Amino acid sequence: MTFTAIVLTGMGAIRVFDIPQVLGSGRRFSTDFLSSYMFQLVFGANRIALGAVIAGVMIILAAFLVGPYLASMQLEE
Repeated sequence: MTFTAIVLTGMGAIRVFDIPQVLGSGRRFSTDFLSSYMFQLVFGANRIALGAVIAGVMIILAAFLVGPYLASMQLEE
C-alpha cells in the first residue's frame, strides 16, 4: 500500500500544472515545476525543441515510477 501511495504521489508531482498556473507564481520560483517550465518555454519563449526535451524527461520519469509498480502488480497476481 505504501508503494502504491508513493507511485501515485510521484505521478501527481510530475504532472502538476493546473493549480500553480491558476494561482500564479510565487516568490523566487517557488511554484516552478517541469510542466510549467515547459509551458513557459514553448509558448512564452518559442523554444519548442527545449520544451520537447523537457516533455521527454517527464515521460522517462513517469516510466521509472510506473514500471516497478506494474511489475509489482504482476507479481501479486
